[in-house]
Amino acid sequence: MVRFLVEICYTTNVLSVTILKKNKHYIRRGFTLLELLIVVIVIGIVSTIILTGTGSVRTEKQVDAAGRELGGVLRELQQYALTGKQFVTNTDPCLYNITWNSGSSSYTFTYYYKNPNTGVCDQQTVVNTYTLRSGITFSNTGSMGFGLPHGRPDFAGLSVAFQLTKSSTIGVTCLYKDGLSKSFVGTNSCP
Repeated sequence: MVRFLVEICYTTNVLSVTILKKNKHYIRRGFTLLELLIVVIVIGIVSTIILTGTGSVRTEKQVDAAGRELGGVLRELQQYALTGKQFVTNTDPCLYNITWNSGSSSYTFTYYYKNPNTGVCDQQTVVNTYTLRSGITFSNTGSMGFGLPHGRPDFAGLSVAFQLTKSSTIGVTCLYKDGLSKSFVGTNSCP
C-alpha cells in the first residue's frame, strides 16, 4: 500500500495529496487508554478543587442573604413602631419586639400594647415567627424591640448583634442605636 502511494505521488501531485491526507487519518484514529485516563483524572482533580472552593463561597452567600433578610425584618418592625401599627384592634401599641435563641433558626415578632385598665405595657400578641433559610442558625440569644413614638431601638449598649452560623461560616447582623442595620460575614461581633 505504501509503495502504491509513493508511486502515485510521483505521477500526480493533486491526487497524492488527497490520498496521503486520507491515509494520515487512518494511521491514528483515536486516543490511547492511557491518554483518556489522564484526561479523566485531571478533570476530576480540577472539579474537586472548584467544588470545594465554591462550597464555602455558597455558604458565605447564604449567611449574608440570611443577615440581609433579617435586616429587612428589623426595618419592617421599626416602620411599624414609627407608624404605630395596631395588630390587635382598639389597642395602644407600645413596643414591637423580636426574640431569638441560640441554636435555633427561628425568631419571633411580638406586638406589645398597653393594658386598657392599667395603662401598663404588659399585654402581648405573637404576630409572626420567621425562619432563617438554608440551615442557618443563631449562635446567640437575645431580645430587643422598637419603642413608640419614634421607633428607636430599645436595648442597652451601642449595638445589638444577631449572630448567625452555618457549618464553620459565621456572620452577624448588627442593629445600631440610630436604627441602622448592617450584615457582615466572617465575624460575629459588630464593628
